[in-house]
Amino acid sequence: MVPKTKVEVRLTDDQRETLARLVRTGSHPAAMRRRADILLLSDADGPDAWSDDDIAERLETSRMTVQRVRQQFAAEGMGTRLDHAGSL
Repeated sequence: MVPKTKVEVRLTDDQRETLARLVRTGSHPAAMRRRADILLLSDADGPDAWSDDDIAERLETSRMTVQRVRQQFAAEGMGTRLDHAGSL
């Protein structure tokens, strides 16, 4: 089931930098990096702001995963653990 409205992600400069650093440095779990990439690519204030379908295709995941990450970010913010299986 597709949500009636797309959840808009708007990252602050600090959030964007934290996520970008996570993606490009260290040896973080793939799921954590994928969630960070989803948020960066879906950031309405960022340079990309890709559609869910385009993000899913680029990251080789499902559109539902992209939607879930957006929804969890909107509900819980950056305070959630990016590596937790049920969260961002």
